[in-house]
Amino acid sequence: MNSLLNQLFMNIDFRSFLYGVEVGDPNGSQNLLHHVQFLFARLQLGNEKAALPQELANAIIDFEGLPINVHIQMDVDEFFNLLFDRLEAQFSTIQERTMFRKLYGGVLRHTIKSRECSHVSSRDEDFAAIQCDVRGKNTLEESLASYVKGEMMDGGTLFSVLF
Repeated sequence: MNSLLNQLFMNIDFRSFLYGVEVGDPNGSQNLLHHVQFLFARLQLGNEKAALPQELANAIIDFEGLPINVHIQMDVDEFFNLLFDRLEAQFSTIQERTMFRKLYGGVLRHTIKSRECSHVSSRDEDFAAIQCDVRGKNTLEESLASYVKGEMMDGGTLFSVLF
């Protein structure tokens, strides 16, 4: 949780966006958003070397409707998806949700082309994070190129993912 929050905090565009979102119900429907803003403000303006995220952790509700258990290890991808799902639900306007998705996310296009005929099938899917293979890759660009590289499927069909 701390590593992800530090990464999000260091993204100046993300931080500025969150600061610009008006919180009308800090103790209710926008509790999590309020605590993220407050934690980021303490990190940015505080005189302490660290800011404890206990209130923020208590504001994150899991998939069963309970506050997350900070004593149970959670995969960062799972936590990222949970946090972003919960944050997005607390924005008041469609414009805020759209801007939030633009800051972290995009659209994957899954395309299937046949070598034997001209038929092409595509399907778009929203994403907030991708998992790139880093083993054996020297750069991020190499990892991303591997991610979007097409693969040959049985029967001479090429499957590719573009974004």
